[in-house]
Amino acid sequence: MDQHTIEHLALAARNRDLARSLLASGQPPQASEWAAVIAFYAAVHLVNAYLWETYGREPADHGERNLAVRTDPVLGHCRREYRRLADNGYHARYTLGFRIPATDAQVLVDVQLARVEAVIRRALSPPTGGTTRS
Repeated sequence: MDQHTIEHLALAARNRDLARSLLASGQPPQASEWAAVIAFYAAVHLVNAYLWETYGREPADHGERNLAVRTDPVLGHCRREYRRLADNGYHARYTLGFRIPATDAQVLVDVQLARVEAVIRRALSPPTGGTTRS
């Protein structure tokens, strides 16, 4: 696996762990909104890792990444989850009055982000089984 891919995966894991930590900390309600933002950026790095490893490129912006998520057959397996993370992360950051309960933010991290991560890690894993050549 390419070093750049590994770095994206590591940053995704750090963001995921930070979102979990923030939700577990019992911080004020704003913590849930920031956990949603951080969870989305974990998904961004997961998608970037996949695109780099598969195509040797990174998207220039969110629009290009969204297009890849919509059109790539592998990323299609987590399209809905990525979209939920993106929508909630966007609204948490930019929409006045937007609130997300801690339980909903927990679902974003433990279900939506977990699905994105599972799809991408499975795609990046070397094939198992089969025969070896001598």
